Amino acid sequence: MNILGYWLAAIISIALTGCTGVVQLETAQTLSAEQAIVFAKVNVIVEGKQIKLSTSGLENSLTIEFRRVGSPVIMEYKVDENEYFYWPLPPGEYEILGVYGFSTETGWLSRQISLAQPLWIPFIVEAKVEGLYLGEITLKSHKNQSSNQRINDNYSEAVKEFHRRYPGASKDPLNRVVKLRPLDPGTYSRVSYICNGDWGVSCSSTNIGLSPTSPDRLQNARVTSTRPTLRWLPSSIPGIKYDVVIYEAYDSTWRKINLDRLTGKRRWRRGQLLAYGQGLTETAFTPDVSLKPGTTYLWSIRLRRGETISTWSQVKRTLSHPGTFWSHSVKRREMWFNFITPDK
Repeated sequence: MNILGYWLAAIISIALTGCTGVVQLETAQTLSAEQAIVFAKVNVIVEGKQIKLSTSGLENSLTIEFRRVGSPVIMEYKVDENEYFYWPLPPGEYEILGVYGFSTETGWLSRQISLAQPLWIPFIVEAKVEGLYLGEITLKSHKNQSSNQRINDNYSEAVKEFHRRYPGASKDPLNRVVKLRPLDPGTYSRVSYICNGDWGVSCSSTNIGLSPTSPDRLQNARVTSTRPTLRWLPSSIPGIKYDVVIYEAYDSTWRKINLDRLTGKRRWRRGQLLAYGQGLTETAFTPDVSLKPGTTYLWSIRLRRGETISTWSQVKRTLSHPGTFWSHSVKRREMWFNFITPDK
């Protein structure tokens, strides 16, 4: 089935269910006058070692999530051992949202390291374009759940790879490498754990960091405005400032993998950054943009002392994960606060 067929099937599914659609995308096999081939190389580094990806099962697997801007359809693509992805896409504006997957350590005690991290790359597919190069993306993950990323421009190698795979191409692909958005917004030089005693906050078994007071629930709270005023309890240390952030939340297969089987709560993924406030002296923040009605958003607060910041405040939940029944099937995971805007 071609990409247009995928979009049609997804739209029909959404119309029938009223839910966000998730569609699996396949590699572009041939050139087409109606579609461009969007491609990039992906390197995955775990604990300093590059891993070989596979499309079978969850071992050493990486799936990229992206969508057409404004569409509820999430497209997913599993990167294979060739490290490049090739997407057949019609003209339009798109955005890569994130990645997920696992790297499996083998040995006497196997262990899976999560590869999930946000990855926002916007791109535009123009009409009558054969190929569009997005860059060489390197994703790094660690056992302590930290991650980082970069994107390089290796256009000369990419052109050769494109023509090798599609010998009928009459033109070189367009170079559309962009600068990555940082995983964390704002300016800072040092990050300190929010519960280490330096920030004047009281952490509990479920709430890590500052405690929201409006909305007064950590998750699934309904607010009364599309420009809600978020409030929280202050630090006990005078002179501390605050950063606040609001992200779009989106659903995905990764959310279903991370479903909290004990409580039925969702672990939403972070989408596009919508609002950010830095160095606030008051314990309140109102976004300067109106949010969409009837929509879930992720948000959090961190503390700031000069160029040193804390980690983000989060809620801790018990989540079930794929894996052996005794080694790593249940874990405690930190999740962002969320709220739901009114329907109208």
